[in-house]
Amino acid sequence: MMNLLRFSSAVLVAAMLTLCVQPAQCQTDAVAATPTTYYRDDAGHDGYSPTKLPPILSVLWQNTLPGITTAYSTPTMSDGVIYLGAGGHVYALNANDGSIKWQYPADGSASAGEFDSPATVADGKVFVGSNSNLSVFDEASGSLLWQVNTTGYNVSAPLVENGNVFFGSSDKHLYAIKEADQQPLWGGVFRTGGPVFSSPCVGEGMLWFSDGDGGLYGVKENTGALQWTFLPNGGVSAGSPVYRNGIVYASSGTDVISLFFRSGALKDSFQLPSIITGPPTIDDTNIFVSTSDSDIYCLSLRGATVWKTHLQDVVTVPMQITDSYLYAESRSGVLYAIDPSNGKIVWSYALQQAIVEPGDTSGITKDTMPQARSNAGFIVQNGKLIIFCNDGTVTAFSGTAPDHIAPQALALNPQPDSTVAGANLQFQIFVTDIGSGIDPSTVSLKIDGAQVPVTYDPTDSMVSLQLDKSKNNSIGRIVLPTLPDGQRTAELNIADWRGNTLDKKWSFTVDNTLDPEGSPPPSPIQSNTFNQLGAAPGSPSSAGSITYSGPTTPNSDTAPASGSAGSSSGGIPAPIHNLPPTPPPGGGGGGNSSFPPPPPI
Repeated sequence: MMNLLRFSSAVLVAAMLTLCVQPAQCQTDAVAATPTTYYRDDAGHDGYSPTKLPPILSVLWQNTLPGITTAYSTPTMSDGVIYLGAGGHVYALNANDGSIKWQYPADGSASAGEFDSPATVADGKVFVGSNSNLSVFDEASGSLLWQVNTTGYNVSAPLVENGNVFFGSSDKHLYAIKEADQQPLWGGVFRTGGPVFSSPCVGEGMLWFSDGDGGLYGVKENTGALQWTFLPNGGVSAGSPVYRNGIVYASSGTDVISLFFRSGALKDSFQLPSIITGPPTIDDTNIFVSTSDSDIYCLSLRGATVWKTHLQDVVTVPMQITDSYLYAESRSGVLYAIDPSNGKIVWSYALQQAIVEPGDTSGITKDTMPQARSNAGFIVQNGKLIIFCNDGTVTAFSGTAPDHIAPQALALNPQPDSTVAGANLQFQIFVTDIGSGIDPSTVSLKIDGAQVPVTYDPTDSMVSLQLDKSKNNSIGRIVLPTLPDGQRTAELNIADWRGNTLDKKWSFTVDNTLDPEGSPPPSPIQSNTFNQLGAAPGSPSSAGSITYSGPTTPNSDTAPASGSAGSSSGGIPAPIHNLPPTPPPGGGGGGNSSFPPPPPI
C-alpha cells in the first residue's frame, strides 16, 4: 500500500528548499504581462487547442540548435515567440522564421543544468525546470531572474496560477512557491509516495498530479490540504492527469479512468484491448488515447468506441486536438493529422534531419540523413505546428507555407546500371520529401511498364514490396517471380501532399546465372505474368503484361509476426463502472522512478 501522505515540517522545508535570487542588476525592466501559456495549452492540460489548421501542412522553417542529441522539452509558444529548454541552454525563437531572439547563457556556452521541462510563460517571465532547480527568466531579454534549488530532477511543467508556482520533482515533492517574493506557499513542499514527473493541473481551486508510484492526488490550491488520493489497479501509468469540465482523467494500464474532481470518487473506467501509451486528450465530446499496438481510439465521454485508427508505429507523446484535426506523432518520427469525426488520416509527414539548402540533396543518403525522432511533445497553436527533434532541429509547419519541391529518391535497390539475379528481388527505395511530406496513396512502381505491388512506410521512409499477411502466424513480403534475363527498366512515381511529383526511371540488368542474394536456389519454374501478382485493391492496374519464369515458393525470409500489432479483431469491451480503487500487489502503480527521468509528461 502507498505510504500515507504527510505535510513537511518547517525543518524539512528549510533543509530541502533553498532559494537563490539573482542580484538586482541581473533583472530587467518588466514587459507587459501576456496571458499565461500553459503546457498542453491550458491549466487542465487536456490537449485541446482552440485553433484551426487546413488539412495539409508544409514546412515553414527549420532551425538546428547545436550540440543536441536528445530532445525532452516540449516547446511553448507565447506572443509570437517559442520557448524551449535544450540540454544546457534555454532558447527563445521567433515563431515566424525560427531565428534566435535570445538564449541562456547569452554567450552560447552551456550552463551546468539540463533544462528538460516544458516552459511556462506568465507575467513577463519564462519558467523552466532543470536537473537541479526551477529557473525563471525575463521573457523579453532572457536574463536569469531567480532560481529555486531542489534535491531532485525537475521535468514537470511548471504551473503558474494566481501568483503562485507549482512543479514536481524526482525528490518526491510537489513544490509551491509565491511568485512575488519566491517564498514557500503553505509550507513550500508536499510530500508524495514517489518521484513527481507529472505536470500538475489546476481547476476549481484544486491541484491534481500523479507520482512515480502510480498514485493520483487532489489537494487544495491555496492551502495544500490533501483532499483525496486514488491508486488505480494499474497505477497512473502513462503521463499526467488532465482536467476538463469537472472531471479528472488519467491513463492506467489498459484503462481510461475518470474521477469526480472534488471527492476523487471513481466516475468511470473504460477498458481497451492493450496498454495506453499517453495521457488522454479530450475535447467537449470525445476522449482520444493511443495504445501499445499502434492504435488510436476515439471514445465518447461515456466510453463507447467512436472509431479506431491503426498507424504503423506506436504514439508515445501526448496528442493534440484542435478545432479541425487530431494531431499525433509516432515514436519513429511520423506526424499525423487525423479527422476527429471518422479517424481518417488526412496528412502525414516523416520527420527528417534538417537540410541547410532545401532541394540540395547532393551526397545525401539514408545514412547521412536518417529519420529524426522526438522524445518531446509538440504544440499546435496560432496556425502553426512546432516540434523539437533529437537532432536539435526545431521545425515549424503551417498550412500556408509554400512547397514547390518534389519528393526525392535518395537510394535505389536494385541500383541503376547494376547487374542482379532475377529471383527474390526486394525493391527497396529510400524516399523523402522535406516540404509537405509524401502522400502514401500516390506511390507506384512499374517494371517494364507492369505494376509491382509496393507500399510506402513512413516509419523508415522506404518504398518496398507489400506485406503478405496470408500466411498463418507470420508476416513476410510478397515474393516476385523471377525476372527474365536482360535489361529491365524501373519507374517510380510519387507525389507529395501538395501535388509535386517525382517520376524516377532507371535501368538494371538481370542475369539469372547469379545466385539470388540472401535466397536459396530457385525452385522449379512455371510461367506467370506480372499482372497476376494480385496487387492490393485500389492499386493501379497493370500497364502491360510481361511473361517470365520464376519460383513460386513462399519467401524464405518470412518472419513471425511481432506482438499483436494490427490484430485488434473483435469489438471493444463494454465500459467497466465503479471499479474498487484496490492497489496492486506490492503497492506498485505503474510509475517509473528510475534515473535518468522519463521525458516530460
